[in-house]
Amino acid sequence: MNRSKLIYPVLLLLLWIILVIIVNPIGNFPLNDDWQYARPVWYLITKGYYFSPDEFSPIIVAQVFWGALWCLPGGFSFTTLRISMLVLGLIGVIAFYFLLKRITKNDLLSFLGAVILLINPFYFFHAFSFMTDTSFMAIAIISIYYFYRHFESGQRKFLFWGTLFAVISTLIRQFCIVIPFAYGVAAILRDKPKIKHWFGYFIPAIITTFLLKSTLFWLKYIGSELKPYGGMHLSDFLSQPRTLIVQLFERIGYILYYPGFFLFPFLVFRAVKFYKILPVKERLYTFAFSLLFIPSLIFDWSKMPCGYVINIWSLGPKPIRIENIPDVPDNPYVVNSLIAIAFIGALLLLFCIGSILVKSIKLYRKGALDKSSELACFIIASMAGYSLLMFIPSAFFDRYLLFYIPLFFVLIAIGWEDFKIAKSAVAALYSIILLPVLIFSVFGTHDYLDWNRARWQALNYLTEDLKISPHKIDGGYEFNGWTIGKFYPWDRGKSWWYVDDDEYMVMFGSHKGYSLIKQYPYTNYIRQETRYISIEHRK
Repeated sequence: MNRSKLIYPVLLLLLWIILVIIVNPIGNFPLNDDWQYARPVWYLITKGYYFSPDEFSPIIVAQVFWGALWCLPGGFSFTTLRISMLVLGLIGVIAFYFLLKRITKNDLLSFLGAVILLINPFYFFHAFSFMTDTSFMAIAIISIYYFYRHFESGQRKFLFWGTLFAVISTLIRQFCIVIPFAYGVAAILRDKPKIKHWFGYFIPAIITTFLLKSTLFWLKYIGSELKPYGGMHLSDFLSQPRTLIVQLFERIGYILYYPGFFLFPFLVFRAVKFYKILPVKERLYTFAFSLLFIPSLIFDWSKMPCGYVINIWSLGPKPIRIENIPDVPDNPYVVNSLIAIAFIGALLLLFCIGSILVKSIKLYRKGALDKSSELACFIIASMAGYSLLMFIPSAFFDRYLLFYIPLFFVLIAIGWEDFKIAKSAVAALYSIILLPVLIFSVFGTHDYLDWNRARWQALNYLTEDLKISPHKIDGGYEFNGWTIGKFYPWDRGKSWWYVDDDEYMVMFGSHKGYSLIKQYPYTNYIRQETRYISIEHRK
């Protein structure tokens, strides 16, 4: 590989390093649910065997061994686990660049697509924790890259690598099992074999399923049985058809809104190009396809953003008490303007998808699927399978939508070899969206880690300096889950099931019946102000 081909990957590497330094990943404390995912790593490092007493949804086995490998030299540390995820995050961004480069043969488009993934709040934010979102997406991208190489060349070595990384991504999060199944569907659409020959096309999916089931059996055997969604089964969800219909209607809107916003600049120009090349009859089909989804978009307008990770002025959940802090009202004009951009982007995305479907169906009927259409079928089948799995459970978080953003970008990038950004108006449109997203992702992630850093300074003061037992502290979900990890009756107004006694509280604001002991400042870059985490004691 000559030096000119390394310019954009090196730029991505430098951008990632600079942004990581701005955020500052250092801090030996858990974030969100990652204390549950880190528990098996702790057992491997300190006890020498795999065990998890906690219940969680993702299988995480592959990620646990990855994290343990990083912790071996210096011992268990959340900072080390965070660095291991940052490395995976960078690998995923570079892999996405090379996937796009392979598809489009366009360096600039591939670079901008990789930047879209890099700065996306779902991806960038979770790279600073031991959550599974960034890691599963990074490995899934590598799997998709090798499956596409197999579509291109037919070489079995690429099928092997695609299957291997599909297994790894599935052993991080089970939903990735859709990727090898999607490969099988796309290959069947390409070759049109007789039904009796279908088995061979699903060998990667069969291998992945077998290894997933074997790992689940092993976890149960060692006393670490996985019980997603509180042990509920598929039949429990399917027994509520009305709820399923509402969830389907609602989540379709979210699936379109978020990629519509983050990919907006690309969708504007791609949709125009599709419109110009489509015959009138095919345009009508595409418009009709788009109209089917408008009710979902209208239904979700008032629910945007749906929250949890991406909020209007912050990133990440705040699982500690928040009381007696004046609310800063959101500017409705700003909020509605952002939703309007997402709405228009969603319509443009629908038009692009419709155009791709029309073309693929036309080629399929002629028996002449080209490489681009094969890839489109593979990507669409992957997203359709993922959607089916995501529609069923009652639990939903906006971070689940990460899967769609790079895959939708792949779809609209197919056949866009002539992409360029020479005109100033074009460059301005990209900057209007990409620059604010970059600032929001970086500053929002910084603020999230900074207030958590202040919280754990307060908690260390209580537990190490004052020698207060964790059983007497309400320090928030992560603290009580990690240090106690036992459910207690949720009564007396306590904030979490893991709280035994809330004689001491670490919180935002102040609580009636408590007196202030100490405060710890943290910097909020987005609001451009200094805020405080408080330690309070029951009077």
